[in-house]
Amino acid sequence: MAEQYGGLFTRDMIIQLNTVFDKMDKELVLRLYPDERPLAEELAQYLLALCDMCPKLTLIREEAANEAERPYVKVFFADGTEAGTSFHGVPGGHEFTPFILSLYNLSGPGQPIDARDKEHVLALEKAIEMKIMVSLNCTMCPELVTAAQRIASLNRRVKVDVYDINHFPAMREAHQVQNVPCFIVNGSSPMYGKKSLPALLEIFTDAEEVS
Repeated sequence: MAEQYGGLFTRDMIIQLNTVFDKMDKELVLRLYPDERPLAEELAQYLLALCDMCPKLTLIREEAANEAERPYVKVFFADGTEAGTSFHGVPGGHEFTPFILSLYNLSGPGQPIDARDKEHVLALEKAIEMKIMVSLNCTMCPELVTAAQRIASLNRRVKVDVYDINHFPAMREAHQVQNVPCFIVNGSSPMYGKKSLPALLEIFTDAEEVS
C-alpha cells in the first residue's frame, strides 16, 4: 500500500488519510503554483498522491504567480472561490496533519469548536491576512497552523499562508526570523510561539485593518 505512492506516506499515514477522506463531502481544488526547483516536483507528486486517494480532490497546475512565493498549493472550492489556505513548500513532517485537517475542515464536518469561539470567529468583520513561518520538524508549529486554518475554514475574510521557512531564505532574512513558529498578521511586526484558537482570535480582533 505505501509502495503505491512512492514512499511518500507510511502505511499508518495512508490509513489516517483514508479515514479523513471518507468523511469529506465537498469537492476541493488544489491549485499548484510551481517553480523550477526540485521542491516543486516533490510538491506535485505529494498532491497527485492525495488526489489519487480522495475523489473529492482535484489538482490543477497554474503558472501565473509571484515567483518569490513558489512553489505552493492554494485550496479552492469547486465554484472557484478561495478557501483561505495555502502552503508554500511541501506539507510534510509535523505539517502533514495540519494540512490534512485543513482539507477536512473545508470539505467535511470539521474539527469540533467551542460554541463561543465559533461565534467569535463568525463575528470577525475585518479582513485578516496571516503569514505563518514554520519548519517541518517544529513541534510547536502545528497548534498555531491548525488554529489559524480552522478559523479560515469558518470565515472567508481570513486568509492563511504557511511557509516552510527553510525554502524561503529571502522571507526569513526580510523578517529576521530567529525561530519558529513566527507569524505576521495584516503586516504586523513578527510574533512568535504557538497559540490556541482563542488566543489567535484575540490577536485577530486587535489587528490593524489591511491597508
